[in-house]
Amino acid sequence: MNKIAITGNIGSGKTSCCRILEIMGYPIYYADKQAKFLMENDPELKHKISQLFGPKSYSGNKLNRTYLARRVFSNAEALNELNSIVHPAVHADMNKWMERHRKNGEQTAFEEAALTFEAGHQNSFDYVITVAAPPHVLIDRVVSRDNSSKEDVENRLNKQMSQKEKCRQSDAIILNDGHHSLIFQLENIIDRFDL
Repeated sequence: MNKIAITGNIGSGKTSCCRILEIMGYPIYYADKQAKFLMENDPELKHKISQLFGPKSYSGNKLNRTYLARRVFSNAEALNELNSIVHPAVHADMNKWMERHRKNGEQTAFEEAALTFEAGHQNSFDYVITVAAPPHVLIDRVVSRDNSSKEDVENRLNKQMSQKEKCRQSDAIILNDGHHSLIFQLENIIDRFDL
Protein backbone atom coordinates (compact mmCIF):
# COMPACT_ATOMS: atom_id res chain seq x y z
CA MET A 1 0.00 0.00 0.00
CA ASN A 2 1.21 3.53 -0.81
CA LYS A 3 1.55 5.64 2.35
CA ILE A 4 1.63 9.34 1.57
CA ALA A 5 2.10 12.32 3.89
CA ILE A 6 0.48 15.66 3.17
CA THR A 7 2.35 18.32 5.11
CA GLY A 8 2.90 22.06 5.11
CA ASN A 9 3.05 25.00 7.44
CA ILE A 10 0.09 26.46 9.27
CA GLY A 11 -2.35 28.08 6.83
CA SER A 12 -0.99 26.29 3.77
CA GLY A 13 -4.23 24.46 2.99
CA LYS A 14 -3.38 20.86 3.88
CA THR A 15 -6.94 20.18 5.00
CA SER A 16 -8.41 21.60 1.77
CA CYS A 17 -6.21 19.24 -0.25
CA CYS A 18 -7.15 16.29 1.95
CA ARG A 19 -10.87 17.02 1.62
CA ILE A 20 -10.46 16.91 -2.18
CA LEU A 21 -8.60 13.59 -1.86
CA GLU A 22 -11.43 12.23 0.34
CA ILE A 23 -13.97 13.20 -2.34
CA MET A 24 -11.76 11.29 -4.81
CA GLY A 25 -12.17 8.26 -2.55
CA TYR A 26 -8.85 8.14 -0.69
CA PRO A 27 -8.75 7.47 3.08
CA ILE A 28 -7.17 10.29 5.12
CA TYR A 29 -5.67 10.13 8.61
CA TYR A 30 -5.89 13.58 10.22
CA ALA A 31 -2.94 13.58 12.65
CA ASP A 32 -3.72 16.83 14.49
CA LYS A 33 -7.33 15.84 15.11
CA GLN A 34 -6.27 12.36 16.24
CA ALA A 35 -3.59 13.81 18.54
CA LYS A 36 -6.30 15.75 20.38
CA PHE A 37 -8.41 12.59 20.64
CA LEU A 38 -5.51 10.51 21.96
CA MET A 39 -4.52 13.17 24.51
CA GLU A 40 -7.98 12.77 26.03
CA ASN A 41 -8.58 9.05 25.50
CA ASP A 42 -5.28 7.15 25.60
CA PRO A 43 -4.65 6.24 29.29
CA GLU A 44 -0.88 5.86 28.86
CA LEU A 45 -0.54 9.20 27.06
CA LYS A 46 -2.76 10.94 29.64
CA HIS A 47 -0.58 9.54 32.43
CA LYS A 48 2.61 10.80 30.75
CA ILE A 49 1.14 14.28 30.19
CA SER A 50 -0.01 14.48 33.81
CA GLN A 51 3.42 13.36 35.03
CA LEU A 52 5.18 15.99 32.90
CA PHE A 53 2.85 18.95 33.40
CA GLY A 54 1.02 18.17 36.63
CA PRO A 55 -2.59 17.40 37.62
CA LYS A 56 -3.86 20.70 36.17
CA SER A 57 -3.27 19.20 32.71
CA TYR A 58 -6.73 17.63 32.94
CA SER A 59 -10.01 18.87 34.30
CA GLY A 60 -11.96 15.69 34.93
CA ASN A 61 -11.30 13.61 31.82
CA LYS A 62 -10.90 16.65 29.57
CA LEU A 63 -7.53 18.02 28.53
CA ASN A 64 -7.04 21.50 29.99
CA ARG A 65 -5.94 23.03 26.67
CA THR A 66 -5.61 26.58 28.02
CA TYR A 67 -3.33 25.48 30.85
CA LEU A 68 -1.22 23.25 28.60
CA ALA A 69 -0.93 25.90 25.88
CA ARG A 70 0.32 28.42 28.45
CA ARG A 71 2.92 25.91 29.65
CA VAL A 72 4.28 24.88 26.25
CA PHE A 73 3.93 27.71 23.75
CA SER A 74 6.14 30.12 25.67
CA ASN A 75 8.68 27.42 26.57
CA ALA A 76 10.51 25.59 23.76
CA GLU A 77 11.81 22.88 26.12
CA ALA A 78 8.30 22.13 27.44
CA LEU A 79 6.92 22.03 23.88
CA ASN A 80 9.67 19.58 22.87
CA GLU A 81 8.85 17.40 25.90
CA LEU A 82 5.15 17.36 24.99
CA ASN A 83 5.93 16.56 21.35
CA SER A 84 8.31 13.78 22.42
CA ILE A 85 5.41 11.87 23.99
CA VAL A 86 2.53 12.87 21.70
CA HIS A 87 4.25 12.33 18.32
CA PRO A 88 5.17 8.67 18.93
CA ALA A 89 1.63 7.91 20.18
CA VAL A 90 0.08 9.50 17.08
CA HIS A 91 2.58 7.80 14.77
CA ALA A 92 1.82 4.38 16.29
CA ASP A 93 -1.93 5.05 15.97
CA MET A 94 -1.48 6.12 12.34
CA ASN A 95 0.47 2.94 11.55
CA LYS A 96 -2.38 0.81 13.01
CA TRP A 97 -4.88 2.85 10.97
CA MET A 98 -2.81 2.35 7.79
CA GLU A 99 -2.56 -1.39 8.48
CA ARG A 100 -6.36 -1.67 8.83
CA HIS A 101 -6.78 0.08 5.47
CA ARG A 102 -4.16 -2.16 3.86
CA LYS A 103 -6.00 -5.24 5.11
CA ASN A 104 -9.24 -3.79 3.70
CA GLY A 105 -7.61 -3.75 0.27
CA GLU A 106 -6.83 -0.03 -0.01
CA GLN A 107 -3.99 0.71 -2.42
CA THR A 108 -3.24 4.23 -1.15
CA ALA A 109 -3.82 6.17 2.07
CA PHE A 110 -2.81 9.66 3.14
CA GLU A 111 -1.84 11.25 6.44
CA GLU A 112 -2.36 14.98 6.99
CA ALA A 113 0.27 16.23 9.46
CA ALA A 114 1.84 19.65 9.85
CA LEU A 115 4.96 18.31 11.55
CA THR A 116 5.97 15.32 9.38
CA PHE A 117 9.53 16.60 8.98
CA GLU A 118 9.83 18.12 12.45
CA ALA A 119 8.85 14.77 14.00
CA GLY A 120 11.32 12.91 11.76
CA HIS A 121 8.58 10.73 10.23
CA GLN A 122 9.20 11.49 6.54
CA ASN A 123 10.96 8.16 5.97
CA SER A 124 7.84 6.27 7.11
CA PHE A 125 6.09 7.29 3.89
CA ASP A 126 6.46 6.34 0.25
CA TYR A 127 5.96 9.98 -0.73
CA VAL A 128 5.78 13.32 1.07
CA ILE A 129 3.75 16.14 -0.49
CA THR A 130 4.13 19.69 0.84
CA VAL A 131 1.34 22.21 0.44
CA ALA A 132 2.87 25.69 0.16
CA ALA A 133 1.72 29.29 -0.19
CA PRO A 134 3.43 32.71 -0.14
CA PRO A 135 4.17 33.79 3.46
CA HIS A 136 1.73 36.72 3.39
CA VAL A 137 -1.04 34.33 2.26
CA LEU A 138 -0.26 31.90 5.10
CA ILE A 139 -0.41 34.71 7.64
CA ASP A 140 -3.62 36.25 6.25
CA ARG A 141 -5.38 32.87 6.22
CA VAL A 142 -4.52 32.06 9.85
CA VAL A 143 -5.29 35.59 11.10
CA SER A 144 -8.75 35.35 9.54
CA ARG A 145 -9.37 31.70 10.47
CA ASP A 146 -8.19 31.80 14.09
CA ASN A 147 -8.81 35.47 14.85
CA SER A 148 -5.09 35.67 15.78
CA SER A 149 -2.75 38.63 15.57
CA LYS A 150 -0.20 38.77 12.76
CA GLU A 151 2.59 38.57 15.38
CA ASP A 152 1.11 35.39 16.93
CA VAL A 153 0.92 33.72 13.53
CA GLU A 154 4.49 34.76 12.66
CA ASN A 155 5.66 33.28 16.00
CA ARG A 156 3.88 30.00 15.25
CA LEU A 157 5.38 29.88 11.75
CA ASN A 158 8.85 30.55 13.15
CA LYS A 159 8.54 27.45 15.35
CA GLN A 160 7.93 25.26 12.28
CA MET A 161 10.53 24.14 9.75
CA SER A 162 10.76 26.69 6.94
CA GLN A 163 8.44 26.15 4.00
CA LYS A 164 11.46 26.31 1.67
CA GLU A 165 13.16 23.44 3.50
CA LYS A 166 9.97 21.33 3.54
CA CYS A 167 9.61 21.84 -0.21
CA ARG A 168 13.26 20.92 -0.76
CA GLN A 169 12.81 17.59 1.06
CA SER A 170 9.44 16.71 -0.52
CA ASP A 171 8.59 14.42 -3.41
CA ALA A 172 5.95 16.85 -4.69
CA ILE A 173 4.74 20.39 -3.98
CA ILE A 174 1.24 21.82 -4.24
CA LEU A 175 1.06 25.59 -4.63
CA ASN A 176 -2.05 26.83 -2.83
CA ASP A 177 -1.89 30.55 -3.58
CA GLY A 178 -5.50 30.99 -4.70
CA HIS A 179 -4.48 31.16 -8.37
CA HIS A 180 -3.57 27.53 -9.13
CA SER A 181 -6.13 24.71 -9.16
CA LEU A 182 -5.69 22.29 -6.25
CA ILE A 183 -7.69 19.60 -8.08
CA PHE A 184 -5.50 19.84 -11.18
CA GLN A 185 -2.29 19.69 -9.12
CA LEU A 186 -3.55 16.72 -7.07
CA GLU A 187 -4.61 14.85 -10.22
CA ASN A 188 -1.15 15.42 -11.73
CA ILE A 189 0.53 14.06 -8.59
CA ILE A 190 -1.78 11.03 -8.52
CA ASP A 191 -0.88 10.33 -12.16
CA ARG A 192 2.83 10.92 -11.56
CA PHE A 193 2.98 8.56 -8.59
CA ASP A 194 0.66 6.09 -10.37
CA LEU A 195 -1.83 6.01 -7.50
